[in-house]
Amino acid sequence: MVIGIFTMDGMLNFYDINKSLNNMIMIFNYIALAFFSSKFVNTYLLLDTYYPKFKRYSYVAGFFIIGLGILYLNLNDYYYLLLINILVFSLLFIYWIFALILFKQNVYVKILAFAYVIILFSAIDFFVLKFLGLSFVDVNATTIKIGTFLEMIILSVAVLYRMKVMKKENEFMRIEIINYSKQLFSLAEFQHQNEKNHLDELSIRERDIFNLIVQGKPNKEIADELNISINTVKFHLKNIYEKLHIKSRKEAYNLASG
Repeated sequence: MVIGIFTMDGMLNFYDINKSLNNMIMIFNYIALAFFSSKFVNTYLLLDTYYPKFKRYSYVAGFFIIGLGILYLNLNDYYYLLLINILVFSLLFIYWIFALILFKQNVYVKILAFAYVIILFSAIDFFVLKFLGLSFVDVNATTIKIGTFLEMIILSVAVLYRMKVMKKENEFMRIEIINYSKQLFSLAEFQHQNEKNHLDELSIRERDIFNLIVQGKPNKEIADELNISINTVKFHLKNIYEKLHIKSRKEAYNLASG
């Protein structure tokens, strides 16, 4: 906003910058204002969590702003500049509405809602309404600059405070994840030990068949080696699966190798 006022005040003329370059800087500033404000508010309010689809609309608005900027630079028609102002500040106004909707979520949202409101409506009055000859508040460039400076201080303090709180929350989550991982490991060890204990429930014949299974031998070879029929092998195999709570030879191999 400050850079926008800087260009509109004609301050760049003191640096011997021609009108075309001045207009390009002004349009780029509007695009940057829309983009970085959107990025900041999206992250600050966690809008991707609460309203994930809105990002699409902000992209559409961004493309329109770029398109109108190109038209303004080529046609030099101030109505295109007015439309850019309306789009940019409509986008910022919508983000402020989101802050009001999420007002009760936490203290950070409250800070944004209060810090944003004065500078937002002052800028709308200065950049849009005055353009139409409809100013409701006597806002000048100096007021906007001071307001923007104060807003940045308030939001910077809010961001630093939030980072401090998030650091504590992340540390708590890290400890919880470590504890949960230890519990899972202990549970896995307990289950594995139980599975090992189930091997003691196998009969001598079932244990012989189990050992041949984990060696990768098919039913026919097992039957030939133990001098029993294939049906007998299948019968014992069914009992082995039930006792060990497994469903395949692969699980039997994993159990034996574990």
